[in-house]
Amino acid sequence: MHKQKNVLLRKRAIADIFAQIFAVTFIFFSFAYVTHLAVTGAISIGTVVLFFFIFQRGFTILKEFFQSIAGLYEDNVFLSDFFDFLKLPVLHKTSSTSEKINPLQKSIVIDKVSFQYPSSKRKALDSISIEIPAGKTVALVGPNGSGKTTMIKLLCGFYSPDNGKILFDDKDISIINPNETRKQITAVFQDFALYNMTALENIFLGDISNTSSPDKIKQAAKNAGIDDIIEKLPLGYNNIIGNLFKKGEELSIGQWQKMAIARAFYRNSSILFMDEPSSALDAVTEFQILQNLKSLSKDKTVLIISHRFSTIQWADIIYVLDYGKVVEQGNHEQLMTLRGKYFDMYETSRIV
Repeated sequence: MHKQKNVLLRKRAIADIFAQIFAVTFIFFSFAYVTHLAVTGAISIGTVVLFFFIFQRGFTILKEFFQSIAGLYEDNVFLSDFFDFLKLPVLHKTSSTSEKINPLQKSIVIDKVSFQYPSSKRKALDSISIEIPAGKTVALVGPNGSGKTTMIKLLCGFYSPDNGKILFDDKDISIINPNETRKQITAVFQDFALYNMTALENIFLGDISNTSSPDKIKQAAKNAGIDDIIEKLPLGYNNIIGNLFKKGEELSIGQWQKMAIARAFYRNSSILFMDEPSSALDAVTEFQILQNLKSLSKDKTVLIISHRFSTIQWADIIYVLDYGKVVEQGNHEQLMTLRGKYFDMYETSRIV
């Protein structure tokens, strides 16, 4: 994204330079022509002064005109990308024959799934198999680039596996209506969205399918540890957060993350995916939210990703990923006894 932005800025700069050169060249030759007329006596000095003011004003108008042309060029580049995006084929077409699913009863099974991003030279997931039992908490740990976040994106239906299957209670999600699957899922990603709306609306976005419930919203905020911050705002839950609009109150990155977690608590779905949910939180706040998560997720199916071992020690099953493969699995005590990769990562985290 950063590279594409630089390319666009470079193209805009080139177009702007050419516009400026054209305007300056036009004014230069106009002055030269008027000077020639004055020298030959074709026009008076007064007329030269008049032309000088006309050219001065004309230069400003021309400059603004060509800058607008450069701006239109940039907009056209963005629009081209937009229309190219609209032309992309739909990866998962929802049809009237797509199956519906009931709430998860047995498990989610990832069966020999492989996936590779188009821009990557290696597989993000390489024939990986994982089972997430219903009502249990499962954690994924591993170094950066091991495929943890990719796994959640596949489970959410953002991408389709290149090989293998993802099963919800023995049903392949490729034949299930994706809207039905997503109704059961709440996902909190580490690159969470920042909505410049009221605090009430921010949390309500977690579940817009039902009528807004102020009491449920406040309870969700309390569970996420953001209620005290909201109540201190001038207008409380009706206060706009973010600095995009007037009278908006900006939050710290940790407080924004709490808002994202509050949305997840408000949605209260049966399946919860959390990708680094406490990355911007201090240790005390993380502990409080984890305690709330434990009590609220007793009957839920939870998949959690975290580099903080305090976040995942309580998981029923922990899968250790490396280069898109499962290298170890078990609970915290079992993995520590193995004294393998998990043990090494845990001991390193204690030193750091």
